[in-house]
Amino acid sequence: MSVRYLCLIAIAAVLGCATGGGTPKPSRNPNLLTAKEIESANVSTAYDAVERLRPLFLHSRGEISMSNQRAQFATVYLNGQRYGDLSSLRSLLASQVLEIRYYSVAEGAARFGLMNAGGVIDVKLK
Repeated sequence: MSVRYLCLIAIAAVLGCATGGGTPKPSRNPNLLTAKEIESANVSTAYDAVERLRPLFLHSRGEISMSNQRAQFATVYLNGQRYGDLSSLRSLLASQVLEIRYYSVAEGAARFGLMNAGGVIDVKLK
């Protein structure tokens, strides 16, 4: 074996064992808003928190059929019970929220029933 070959093996071994240096930063769940995140946003209502921190929760999921031309938005649930449309988030104080979770259309249907064509925003209070 040549010295050059041994050096390449040594470099590969060192690079393969190297770390990023420090603890990895925990990744943010795009479908979950925690009380800590909401608190740090300094907002008044649950709607304001969602609008600022997870605006995609508020977007339309499109038309559900040719006969129903109305765009579908997520349905809001409060502690697992149907609560209203997106505007109902304005009546919930951000300081009272433990978490806000978005469920896709399929997840929402499996968890809350088929009447949630735009997905579900489930709010849990403290």
